[in-house]
Amino acid sequence: MSDATRLAQYRAGVAAILVSGNSATSQAAREELTRGLRGLLGRDVPVVRAEARQGIVLAGTPSTSRRIAALGLRAELAQAGEEGYVIRSVTAGGS
Repeated sequence: MSDATRLAQYRAGVAAILVSGNSATSQAAREELTRGLRGLLGRDVPVVRAEARQGIVLAGTPSTSRRIAALGLRAELAQAGEEGYVIRSVTAGGS
C-alpha cells in the first residue's frame, strides 16, 4: 500500500477529537492529540464536546467517559498502571 493511500485512509477515519474531562491532564492530552494528528494527517482535526459522528478519537478514563467505561477495559487499564494507557479501535456499540 502506498503512503498516499494510507494517508487517505487515515484522513477518512479521523473526523474529530473528543477528550473527556477538564483536568490539566485532559487538556494536555487534547493539545497533544491535536498537534500529533495535525502532523500525521497534514490538516487540523476539530475538537468536539460530544460524539456526533463517526471517526472520533476518544480519550479519557472510565470515570470521565461513559463510553470508555462501557468498553470493559478495567483489567487492561489496571495492568497498564497509574501512568499507562490503552489504545483500541472500536465501533460504537461494539469492539
